[in-house]
Amino acid sequence: MQTGNPKPLSLITWSAKTETSVANYAKRLTDFVDSNKHTNVADIAFTLQNTRAEFNNRRFIIAGDPEELSAKLNAPIEASSSKNLTSKATEIVFMFPGQGSQYVNMGSELYNNEPVFSAAVDECIDLLKDTPHAHIFDVIYPKITDETSAETIKNTFYTQPAIFIMEYAMAKLWTSWGIQPAILTGHSIGEFVAAHIAGVFSLKDALLLISTRAKMVSEVAKGSMLSVRLDAETLETILPANLSIAVINSNKLSVVAGPDDLVAAFSEELAKKDIPGSCCKPATRSIRQ
Repeated sequence: MQTGNPKPLSLITWSAKTETSVANYAKRLTDFVDSNKHTNVADIAFTLQNTRAEFNNRRFIIAGDPEELSAKLNAPIEASSSKNLTSKATEIVFMFPGQGSQYVNMGSELYNNEPVFSAAVDECIDLLKDTPHAHIFDVIYPKITDETSAETIKNTFYTQPAIFIMEYAMAKLWTSWGIQPAILTGHSIGEFVAAHIAGVFSLKDALLLISTRAKMVSEVAKGSMLSVRLDAETLETILPANLSIAVINSNKLSVVAGPDDLVAAFSEELAKKDIPGSCCKPATRSIRQ
């Protein structure tokens, strides 16, 4: 039987030695569901996940009630829901992204249905109460979702702590399910999440760093970045004095940063010299962070 709090959706999984056996078990499962309309789907999921052996041919369905489960079992199989494993992972990696992945109400269903997730979010909000981000919860989960709230969370001042909180809460949820990472890595804000989980600094210190960083970055003048396929040494010989090399990605790929108009002008100069470069993009308030 299912244990813990009921969830609105359940993950139904089964496997077999051959694709034919997987399909045949789906038919048997359909017959059972259709004959037991009052069975809790969560109980079916729990039983399948805890009593059956694991084979390489696998299929899964996400459903909230017997009717939905039956409908999906009878529907054509989607490629994404059926897998034939040819290898098994020996280690798990947690990879945390940076800015650009934020949106209003992200993780709202998890917050409303997963106690571990919501507790982790609340823990972060509590630790931020004496910082400029004391009201970040209302930015992530606004009472009114409209164009204004959607734009507010894109402001790097709010984006950075919001992303950190979501990624930290997700990591706590995964580990509560027994998913333990062997490797932690991340980009920008994600690096801070990975560092905290790895034990580099406490959650309180991590949030203080993020809050301070977000405030400082939000106060920097807006600019652009330009990816240039040149090594840094060569790039420096043609780089205008009012632009700078922001990143050295490889020995033949550098990134230039500066005011929008100046970066755009430099991009045109590079094009005249047939030097490959990407189009200009916002820097200080999005990609750069």
